[in-house]
Amino acid sequence: MNVTMDVTIDIAETLEKLRREGSDTESVEVKSAAHGLPSNLAQILSAFANRPGGGTLILGIDEMNRFAPTDVYDAALAQQGVSQIARSALDPPVQLTSALATVEGKTVVVFSVLEADRTSKPVRVRADKRAYIRQYDGTYPLSEMEEQAFVASRGPSAFDQRVVEAATQQDLDPDACAQFARQRRRQSSVFSGWPDEKILRHTGVLSAEGRPTMAGLLSLGIYPQQFLPNVAIQASAWTGPRRTPGARLVDTAVLEGPIPAMLDDAIDWVARMTPTGVKEIGKTGKIVDQPTFPLRAVRELVANALIHRDLGPYALDRYVSLILEPGVLRISNPGGLFDLSVASLGNTDSRLRNGQLASILLHASDRGGHRVIERLGSGIPIIRQELSRAGLPEPEFHDSGIAFTAVIKSEPEPQWAAADDGGNTNQSNGSLALLADELRRSGGSTVPELSSATGLTTRQVRYALEKMSDTGLVQAGDETRNRRYWLSFGAGSPKPES
Repeated sequence: MNVTMDVTIDIAETLEKLRREGSDTESVEVKSAAHGLPSNLAQILSAFANRPGGGTLILGIDEMNRFAPTDVYDAALAQQGVSQIARSALDPPVQLTSALATVEGKTVVVFSVLEADRTSKPVRVRADKRAYIRQYDGTYPLSEMEEQAFVASRGPSAFDQRVVEAATQQDLDPDACAQFARQRRRQSSVFSGWPDEKILRHTGVLSAEGRPTMAGLLSLGIYPQQFLPNVAIQASAWTGPRRTPGARLVDTAVLEGPIPAMLDDAIDWVARMTPTGVKEIGKTGKIVDQPTFPLRAVRELVANALIHRDLGPYALDRYVSLILEPGVLRISNPGGLFDLSVASLGNTDSRLRNGQLASILLHASDRGGHRVIERLGSGIPIIRQELSRAGLPEPEFHDSGIAFTAVIKSEPEPQWAAADDGGNTNQSNGSLALLADELRRSGGSTVPELSSATGLTTRQVRYALEKMSDTGLVQAGDETRNRRYWLSFGAGSPKPES
């Protein structure tokens, strides 16, 4: 791809990713703009300004034509028009920078939309008085409850310190409270000789009036969901990527109880729902079980989701979600990162949305007697270390501002994906053969269908199809979404009839 540019993003790399995904992404939106500016431009700018890290808008790329570059109607006028909308059509005005780039002989305009200051969010479109947000490949209006989440994030959170009015001290687990009090006495002489209830009051488990706080109930309660029914985990396992044709829900569960119990049950659920392989270690030939996902990494991710979830009244109707797809585990919690960016995760001090909750859980134990939190700020480094030891890719983190999602995958990046044309490995050849056999059988399939049928990850399927397309073995349809692929005539299958 012939590209000349004066912008901070790598256009060639960005277009390659968009073509692989077959759609826009959370951080990048492309528009053709061959005949003028897109009609929903203000909504796009609002969504990027509300998104952590902002986003990139590229004019001059046709998504409907496999992200091919097209000349913008007038590059200078486009720059002026977008800048004018950013200043006058949004409240508060949105800041952005722009630059021209040449892609395959065509001029495109690249806009970097800056994230708004959190004290100014959410940014609204003046015409409809709505605020917008990016989710996956689209722009969506915020609900009233989601807007409250943005407003609440402007300052420190203290929702975990609120008293659960309907609860009493009898709703706390007496054994868990006694263990917690013993642990506090053991670790600090300040609490030496104090009775349990005094310790519970002074550490935020109980209010001054002796009623459980939200932090206390979630850490040491018998059944917090009696009062907070959706502060739980919704776990679901699918046969293929969700929201794709043919994907079936094979298991679903709501995991309840105090956080230590939910954490234990989540690990048990993941271990039960994922296959276990075997691994030979050392010269002794000893065979040991190896789970699909390193369970210690899973534990840290689930603990982070439970501890850092938003506990504001607008978020209490939303579960932490645990979604298992073939080769992929997604863990999401309501509430974006608090005073922190994805890039700084694991590289700076933790910012605690629920400081009281974290403080209590530092001294609480699960049913096996293990501490729920080893130390604050240690989770992300442990996750990365465990995945690296297992030979798996780095975790992926996505922050929408009102939700945070962590993704781990059970397979490393295919080595053959980056190989030269003549340097395919056996893994590459095996994947190509699998896909060719399935395409010959089906007469034409989408990437999700091929992934489900062959057991390859969607990323592996896309890389393989790209190589097969380069050699003329495979042809692709014109669809932007759910594009179908088939073997070229003479390779075993003609193009399917439309």
